[in-house]
Amino acid sequence: MRHLLIAGVIVLTSTVAAPAQTQLAPANTQPMNLHFIQDAPVGEALGVVARLAGITLEFDKTVTEEMQKAKLAREIRLNGASLEETISVLASTNGLTYTIIGPKTVRISKKD
Repeated sequence: MRHLLIAGVIVLTSTVAAPAQTQLAPANTQPMNLHFIQDAPVGEALGVVARLAGITLEFDKTVTEEMQKAKLAREIRLNGASLEETISVLASTNGLTYTIIGPKTVRISKKD
């Protein structure tokens, strides 16, 4: 009996301590078919994706205005990509990363 009680406490503790992950819930969930030329500013490219998906995009203080205006490091073609794949590819191309902070909000920051 004592062992069952201890096991129950361990399970309860581990389920309470696990943080809930936020998932995106965009207004538009259709796969993305996009083509960005190399000269497109990364901030504008990410903004287009946010508008198409119906989400809000925030740049944190680590991403300067100059970084937002920087041209994409390469041409990018996406066919049938999910929203998260699209954001990840665009951000990582220019040394950025993203965090989902709400069902309709993504924060872009500089990679460490």
